[in-house]
Amino acid sequence: MELNMMSLKSTGSAKTNNETERITGASDQGRRKMPLPVCMIWLCVLVWILMVWPGNLIREEASVKSVADDDFRTEPVTQDMPVIQEFRPTYDRLYSIGFVFNRDDGAVTEGNVAFKVYDANIELLAQRDFSMEEIEDGKITEAVVDLPVRPGELYYFRLEVSGLTDVAPTLSYRSLSGCGPEENGQLYYGSTVIEDGSAVSRYEYRKKLDLLQILTYDSLGVLAGMIVTVFWERHGKKKVTEK
Repeated sequence: MELNMMSLKSTGSAKTNNETERITGASDQGRRKMPLPVCMIWLCVLVWILMVWPGNLIREEASVKSVADDDFRTEPVTQDMPVIQEFRPTYDRLYSIGFVFNRDDGAVTEGNVAFKVYDANIELLAQRDFSMEEIEDGKITEAVVDLPVRPGELYYFRLEVSGLTDVAPTLSYRSLSGCGPEENGQLYYGSTVIEDGSAVSRYEYRKKLDLLQILTYDSLGVLAGMIVTVFWERHGKKKVTEK
């Protein structure tokens, strides 16, 4: 009798195990694993979304510059008599500042130009050096600084020239009240204020995206991920299976 009972229990247990394995197997089949290539695709999409926001690594270019065609010229710019321009940036990432030097129709051939940016406490934030050969006569020269700045706060850029022989370049400027740019404040030649003067300049920014732009970039990333996933499911998966 005991043997029969044990046999029945053993049979029942075996049936239960078989049933469990059958159900588990069906469950595993239903739970389809995501292939590694698809995982990598969506990992890239996630990284893209984080770069857009909150990373703010994707930015829009913005440019502000002086207007009007006529300009004036300062006295010769040297190491002892630099020009200094006050400015207040509009956006939080200042990529470059452009200025215009006049080389007296090419007569100025020697010299080294130092372009420096300071904050309100006269702490040096960036410096870019140019040889005179790199300065185009009467055209904008771009000094790349790529600085994080605080919009609306006071900064300065300073230009001085060393290593001159007998002829020095001059800086182009225009009327601050009529020609801008809005960033510029007072212009100094040495320690003297040039009344209503504003250096001919161009400010290049990398500004943050607004909400609509963030959603657009995110949507493009998700759409690209979907397209690549569908392509892999249809074509890449077959090639892997054939191998």
